[in-house]
Amino acid sequence: MACHELRLHPAPFEKIKAGTKTIEMRLWDDKRQQLRVGDQLVFYKRPEEVQTLTCTIVALHRFPSFKAMCEALPVEQMGYEGEALAAWQTHRDPGMAAFYSAEDEARYGVVGIEVAVMA
Repeated sequence: MACHELRLHPAPFEKIKAGTKTIEMRLWDDKRQQLRVGDQLVFYKRPEEVQTLTCTIVALHRFPSFKAMCEALPVEQMGYEGEALAAWQTHRDPGMAAFYSAEDEARYGVVGIEVAVMA
């Protein structure tokens, strides 16, 4: 079992901590291709990266795009709520382009990292 690290902005960090977000969306790039079910994943809360949250990876959901992922999996599990949830329900992108370029998304594909917070 390996241990991996990812950084999260405060809102998604708190949603994972509360159990309302169980799937973290990322590119399926070289770093994420090292992930395996059963591995530990430590999230660091930005910007200080002092507060951490340790989780177990329970599933890896691979898709060619974020749109395909959000059409196949419950977007509420990805932390979407309010206006962002309404945007997905009407098939509009709520903003993953702010984090990842269309070129990188097409090159790598994406992964939904399903986690369970460790007690």
